[in-house]
Amino acid sequence: LRPPFVTPAAAHSHPDCRAILTLIVAPELRAYVAINKAVIDGAVIKLDVMNTGQTPAKKVFIRPRIYIAAPPFEVDLPMYKPKTGTNLGVLWQNLPVTITVKEDRMTDEMIEALKSKTRALYVYGDISYVDAFGNSCTTTFRLMAGGDIGCPDDKLSVCPEGNDYK
Repeated sequence: LRPPFVTPAAAHSHPDCRAILTLIVAPELRAYVAINKAVIDGAVIKLDVMNTGQTPAKKVFIRPRIYIAAPPFEVDLPMYKPKTGTNLGVLWQNLPVTITVKEDRMTDEMIEALKSKTRALYVYGDISYVDAFGNSCTTTFRLMAGGDIGCPDDKLSVCPEGNDYK
């Protein structure tokens, strides 16, 4: 016996079929928004935000935070929700958008401290957006320069924890 065949017209018209198709197709086609690249440029941190999914992300809003730590570098970063952030609107697939975060403490001395591993800079936060299926999604991110890894080429590295898609 052959499995039952559902025509596209039937799939779109019957609520049960639409629900099943959404469960199967949504994870494959949804938007996934994250930080693609982060660099230190003097007192400014440049974050490239990119949608690596298959559909556009709407109502994209990023709330970055900065924390500078001295040793030991195992810190609990405060996860408050700042009222300020950057509204990016719609993010199309694979087109990075660069935002900047100014940090007055990023002097030449601080950059040298990051490179010599005596200080650590954490850039972390969340990105909220709505996918093509109308679902509210959140990406949390945590990046680091200095600390145990130093600051190669003035780039921030992804931390092993604190990054998640929901």
